[in-house]
Amino acid sequence: NVPAFTVYVARDGKPVYTDKIVVGELKYATPVFSADLKSVVFNPEWTVPPTIVRENLLPKLRGGGGLFGGNTSVLKQHGLTVNYNVKRVDPSSIDWNRVNMAAISFYQGPGADDRLGKVKFDYPNPYSVYMHDTIKRGLFKPAMRAEGHNCIRMERPGKLAEILLAEDKGWDAQKVQDLLAKGYDSAVNLDHPVPVHTTYFTASADADGKVTTFADI
Repeated sequence: NVPAFTVYVARDGKPVYTDKIVVGELKYATPVFSADLKSVVFNPEWTVPPTIVRENLLPKLRGGGGLFGGNTSVLKQHGLTVNYNVKRVDPSSIDWNRVNMAAISFYQGPGADDRLGKVKFDYPNPYSVYMHDTIKRGLFKPAMRAEGHNCIRMERPGKLAEILLAEDKGWDAQKVQDLLAKGYDSAVNLDHPVPVHTTYFTASADADGKVTTFADI
């Protein structure tokens, strides 16, 4: 539930686990939709979303000197690699003022600076939204947690991975912890996809009828 900044895991209609989340700020609001969770990816590679490319990367790549009038140091600063037509290329060889950006993709590999942290949860949808870990642990301290782009960041994603993979595959917690520690863009496909409902309720009632309200972002 976006206004509650909370994710709930339910079995047979009853909550069995909750976690704090960070949602998108108003400009990049997390959309309301439903989709099936199909895989858990450990130490994922991050594909830079179009809004960040357009608003943060391109202005720097197209300005300030260099062979083609660009400055590719921003890519090195964030450990980003570049693919052109699905092939890895040297970013300094590209004329950033003329290149067809539809053919360009930016990636950040797993590691200490990976924006997705140690794990992400894929539920394919038209918005390219997913749940994931984060290296910005301080984001979970405020009560109001709408910050950044529209994907959902979780405080304890490893615990969700344990719950899902215990239910789906009978795994113990140690197997999940091993993948969190050693996996490299390792996707584990669920045998039974789990429905994810991203909702926006500013009021909710518990089993006893007690109503809780949340501020409208």
